[in-house]
Amino acid sequence: MEQAPSLSSEEVVLVVDAENNPIGKEKRKKVRAENLWHRASYMFVHTPDRKILVQKRSLKKDYCPGYYDLANGGVVGGDETDEENAQRELEEEIGITGVPMTVLFHTKYEDDNNRVWGNIFKVLYEGDYTQLKLQESEVDAIEAWTIEEAQEKMRLAKIEGSGVRITPDSMMAFEEFLKRGYLS
Repeated sequence: MEQAPSLSSEEVVLVVDAENNPIGKEKRKKVRAENLWHRASYMFVHTPDRKILVQKRSLKKDYCPGYYDLANGGVVGGDETDEENAQRELEEEIGITGVPMTVLFHTKYEDDNNRVWGNIFKVLYEGDYTQLKLQESEVDAIEAWTIEEAQEKMRLAKIEGSGVRITPDSMMAFEEFLKRGYLS
């Protein structure tokens, strides 16, 4: 099956207000440049032994290049539903298809570089993650972290100069995911 195209800076994405109500569509580069509210999917992919599949983001990414990302996912396109986006992103980034996923909750994240409403999904992956087909332009590697490893790396990522870099929005979403007991 052919990979879906990734969202480029020229592609149109859904823009929402601070309460997550759709208000229009804009080119991705404008959303990034003006830090507009938008939606994204965050799929926490876990193994049967409760390890989280963590991405090492490509240096080509426009947001947090080279960082670890605790969630697979991406920005919702202007003509996509949230569920279509989640399915597309999971297939596009790491080649997972045909697995059940359910949106668990919505949460927002805001900083000087990103204002996003996240659709949080949980995905059980029972295959061999080392054999996943990664999209080279987006994902350099996949690692499986225990919850404890993820929590320790998040602690380190918050320390200036530690050398551990994790996307801040995925850390916030993961903390909420754990707090709500989705991997207990």
